[in-house]
Amino acid sequence: MKCRTGFKPAVAVALIAIIAGFISRNAHGSEEMRGKKLIDKVIAVVEDKALLQSEFEIEYTRLLLQIGNTKNLDKTREEQIRKEVLDGLVADLLMAVHAERTGIEITQESIDAQVQEALDRNQKELGGEKAFNEELKKNGITIQQLRRQWREKIKARQLIQKLMYQEVMGQVDITKKELKEYYRKNIAELPLRPATVKLAQILILPPASEESKKNALEKISRIEEKAHRGEDFADLAEKYSEGPSAKYGGNLGFIKLDDLNNPEFEKAANKLKVGEISQPVLTGFGYHLIKLEEIDGENRHIRHILVKVKEGTDEIEEAYEKAERIRNRIVEGEDFGKLALQFSADKETSGKEGFIGEIAVQDLPEFFREAIKGVETGGVAPVLKDSKGFRIIKIIDRVQQRIYSFKEAKEDLRKLLRQERLQENYADYVETLKGKYYVDIKEDVVQ
Repeated sequence: MKCRTGFKPAVAVALIAIIAGFISRNAHGSEEMRGKKLIDKVIAVVEDKALLQSEFEIEYTRLLLQIGNTKNLDKTREEQIRKEVLDGLVADLLMAVHAERTGIEITQESIDAQVQEALDRNQKELGGEKAFNEELKKNGITIQQLRRQWREKIKARQLIQKLMYQEVMGQVDITKKELKEYYRKNIAELPLRPATVKLAQILILPPASEESKKNALEKISRIEEKAHRGEDFADLAEKYSEGPSAKYGGNLGFIKLDDLNNPEFEKAANKLKVGEISQPVLTGFGYHLIKLEEIDGENRHIRHILVKVKEGTDEIEEAYEKAERIRNRIVEGEDFGKLALQFSADKETSGKEGFIGEIAVQDLPEFFREAIKGVETGGVAPVLKDSKGFRIIKIIDRVQQRIYSFKEAKEDLRKLLRQERLQENYADYVETLKGKYYVDIKEDVVQ
């Protein structure tokens, strides 16, 4: 038997699933909802706990979304998935019943903490507390009702998880000898280690034209005036911003500023208090207005408005010629790392002799693979132009596709073998519980 989420069911706290569950539960027993008659029924019983048709359909839909492309799902496969979902939900009920009967205790504090964590996470994903509350209101749910339902679900999950740790997971121990034997028997089935390449780079960015800088500054300054007059920042971002986040009201969500690899943006944002808007900030992308919405530890909830500063034809040509001159110096014997430190615009790699890392060749963009094709180890590719600027790429090393060594595969094999053992133990454990408790399943649910 395979549980729909592996050996241990995950806590499902996605807002859409909770809303759907809330609606289905409130529709149960009612004559009409949204103009349509809704009928719910019990499809399985474990002791005194019932599983509703609506709960099954919500979980089935969630699994289909997780699977992805299901357009060509045949009837046999559909019935198989429905059976897996039913088995998993019944297993949940069995585990919950057994956890309660064996006296496993969960503190109210741990439940409330996880409820709050779930609320915070969903608020962040929807762009903040205001957007979250609007979504609840749209679906006719109060925050108090949502908290009550999440407490119920999270308590059940914590009981199950504690039971799993006590009675299933603790029984699995993988020895080195077992790992080596598993590796030997399955080596032909293991995926090959893909061909990789170790790269270093020097990034040359075309400078923005002075006229473009002037025009962009004038535009961002007019937007800044509108914001300070009280116009909604998100509305201004949606209307004027030239960045990809414009359609989301300039919302970047909760981020760690140093992850942006944009020192000017980071420095300006760090100076802001919650609710404040920065003065125009010039970065490699253009002029920004930055608004700090909220702080959560090291994370900042940021909105921004971007007006791009465009480089002119002369500036692009100048950057290309500069990249060619630097490449020629490398070919003639100058040290790549020293030139990267001196000239590269990528501050993340310039201090590491331009080192980017080891990358699977198949993960590189096609134009990048073409540019480095045939370049020998230690060689430098022709100057590469992309959407950001010009790159001088050095091939530090190449590793061809091959079988993973035991040392490389050991930890992944440990996880895989442990998962298999847990899967087997979990299935056996659920079957044992079926012999202890009353279970009644309506067979037609998989049809």
